[in-house]
Amino acid sequence: MPPLVESEVQRLDDRLRDAQGAMQANMGILVERDAQLGALHNKSVSVQENTALFSKQAKRIKWQQRIHNFKMLAAVIFVLLVLCVFVATKGSLVNLIGSEFLLFAAAFGLYHLVDKLLLRQSAPAEETEDVAAIE
Repeated sequence: MPPLVESEVQRLDDRLRDAQGAMQANMGILVERDAQLGALHNKSVSVQENTALFSKQAKRIKWQQRIHNFKMLAAVIFVLLVLCVFVATKGSLVNLIGSEFLLFAAAFGLYHLVDKLLLRQSAPAEETEDVAAIE
């Protein structure tokens, strides 16, 4: 081959090797990027799961707080009713004991009924399973 053609072939061969080197470097970068995207996706899924679980737990705690507030209100109302009955019976011990017993029985029954209804609403089966899975 003439020297001019041979130098041109050598130059083209060098450019081809440079292009292959650049492609191999780009492939390495792509593999690293894919690994980083995979890790980022896994973290994103984990954050979404934790967000959903946090939301469920926040709702459960909100219901528990409402139940607690209701119980406190019920206790205050009960005490006020006891005082009203005491004043209405003018301190008569027999009437007071009978009235207080009926008020106490009604309040006790209402308290437990509301407690069961509110707790049933505040902790559905799926939430208790999620909470048990964490612990």
